[in-house]
Amino acid sequence: MSQDSILRERKIRRFGNKEMEVMSGFFFNNKAGFLLRSLLVLSFVVLFASMPAYAAGKTDFCHEEDLSKSMKAFFVPQRGFLKRTSQGVCVAGRYVIYTRYSSDGDTTSYVLLDKEKGTVASHYDFHTGHSNSLTYNTETGKVVTVSNGHAYVFSLEGSSLRLLADLRTPRNFCKIAYVAKKGGYYLGTGNAIYFSRDLKKYSKVFNVPQVAVNQGMACDGSYIYINWYRYRNNQIWKYTLNGQYVGKYTLVSSLYCEIEEVDFDRGRMYVNIVNSEANGIYVCDTEHAVQSWHTEKEANCGEEGLETSVCTRCSRRIKRKTPIVGNHEISGWTVLKAPNCEEEGIKARVCRKCRQVIEKQVVPCSGHSFGRWKVVKKASARSEGTMERICELCRKVETKKVSAGK
Repeated sequence: MSQDSILRERKIRRFGNKEMEVMSGFFFNNKAGFLLRSLLVLSFVVLFASMPAYAAGKTDFCHEEDLSKSMKAFFVPQRGFLKRTSQGVCVAGRYVIYTRYSSDGDTTSYVLLDKEKGTVASHYDFHTGHSNSLTYNTETGKVVTVSNGHAYVFSLEGSSLRLLADLRTPRNFCKIAYVAKKGGYYLGTGNAIYFSRDLKKYSKVFNVPQVAVNQGMACDGSYIYINWYRYRNNQIWKYTLNGQYVGKYTLVSSLYCEIEEVDFDRGRMYVNIVNSEANGIYVCDTEHAVQSWHTEKEANCGEEGLETSVCTRCSRRIKRKTPIVGNHEISGWTVLKAPNCEEEGIKARVCRKCRQVIEKQVVPCSGHSFGRWKVVKKASARSEGTMERICELCRKVETKKVSAGK
């Protein structure tokens, strides 16, 4: 390298170091730098807060399967049925209830479908507005829907639906789900989820990211499902009850364009499809599809067995326990540890088939059985003597001294 090149490089280094010092001073030592640092920290906080929190290991359902591959018609109404637009849906005992919203902006029909037959059992008109989402309280037998800042409570007796209460809500909730484990309701508006035990007092539980247009919500007993709508590209996101993201169902289809709401019952998902060529209520299996099981461990009279399989839809390995088989064949008492002169022993009764210990008892120690004292060293007038005796069982030796002069 020439002398000129060396000098140019030194100048560049000095300039670079000086520039870094200036930038560092700006970033760390003045008010503008403080504001810039604050903005950067805030940006990271917003970014991470908007990301879903994942629940580790929660992959116990077929969430990668597109729903369009397993949709089966449950109730497909004739064209112009009640001349209204379908909205919420919920399973309520023997019935599947869904709402149909009138163009007058006020009247909503509640259609009760027989869950076994998939036919209309009854329908009622109520002035409950849009009624986008509804749920069934399995403890009280009440049906609740939310609409335009109200919560409407209905009694369900047989196939008869009767409006009991119209309660004002602090927010315009657009989705609701009864959660038996919590003894109350989860309600949502936008990306905020609230909890209420009595539909009078409300507390915020968690936030979820705004994925698309907000729709209904459901609970399968253990998880919360939130519907997000894009035309021909719907998503149902699954969360734990404390707001950790678990997974999602998808419905990407030109036939089933929009999901309004879903609900769950005995391993089936009920899906309310609107704004589509195939409007109606559909069902999908939500449990793993299994053809055969492989025994990993045989069950016996003392332990459960273990079987494994692979889901034909999502290719996950699934495990299940098999119940204990038969009764124990109990032996007589067997000594597991023999007692000795100083320590207790143990005896047990054991199953002859599975070798499980059924009952234990302590065997008391026998104590030493010493012989006569014998002189090992005689005592003299000036020195001590020694005597000993020996246990006839364990051969332990005990000694004692004899005083001098004896």
